[in-house]
Amino acid sequence: MKFAAHSVCTLSYSIPESMQKMKQYGYDGFEINIGHPVNGLEDWKEYLATLDPAQLKQWMEEFDVEIPSLCLGSLWYVNIASKDAAERELGITIIKDSLALAGKLGCHCILIPVGDQPDIALEDARKHLYNSLGACLAAAKENGVILAIENVNQKILKNANDLADLVDRLDSPWCGVYFDIGNPIYDSMDPVQELNTLGKRIVQLHGKDVRPRKADEPWPAPSAPVFHGDTAIWAPFVGVVAGEGSVDQAAVAQAVKQLGFDGYMSMEVRQDPGDLDGSIRDNIRVLKPLYV
Repeated sequence: MKFAAHSVCTLSYSIPESMQKMKQYGYDGFEINIGHPVNGLEDWKEYLATLDPAQLKQWMEEFDVEIPSLCLGSLWYVNIASKDAAERELGITIIKDSLALAGKLGCHCILIPVGDQPDIALEDARKHLYNSLGACLAAAKENGVILAIENVNQKILKNANDLADLVDRLDSPWCGVYFDIGNPIYDSMDPVQELNTLGKRIVQLHGKDVRPRKADEPWPAPSAPVFHGDTAIWAPFVGVVAGEGSVDQAAVAQAVKQLGFDGYMSMEVRQDPGDLDGSIRDNIRVLKPLYV
């Protein structure tokens, strides 16, 4: 088992600073979020040009830290299940370009979130999603990087059964599930049961813990540009350091070990901006012993 942290955990730190922190606190990798709110193809290409694979590889070598995955946060703004064919095509381009970058970095997978949209029937959205992912499988194989679809509390892929059905229908070793151990809590589901349902389809994990939000804790809802997804499901909860929330971390760890999973767990918990280092340190301090 290896451990990384998503860039949401390092907030204001730059990529090299984040990698240095990963090394300092005993992580093996750093997950980069490609979260640029894309506004058209030209905008995407300009942003992609800022991600220099040679520079990233240099930092990986300098800090002895891997980049096991890229998180395609941009797909919260460009939906591959949209009724708009042009939007779907842009989403496919984002995925294919990210696969190429991920291949150069030696990533195991790219994380793909899929949000709900209110103006399309659920079955139509699922059809578009299936076709969009199918259009990316050849590029995934070519670059040696798995399309990993995350459980993100949206109706289009509401639970483990929905995810398993999609992955099974695509029927490719280049498509699997990126399982977030905390997200089932938002929907009052059992993370262990969801994990066991998905089984060997899981290619990577997000480490997380959440607890009910207190009345005096504001919910920083996503702002413009348009965020494609139901964010209200997350509002009643707040992310906390592993072990301080509603996730039974020991039970999840036991289920992961029984599954035989030995890949990466990437921490994805919004951190205290006043104590970034403490949060980064404490998450791995709590979770790592459970998986050895």
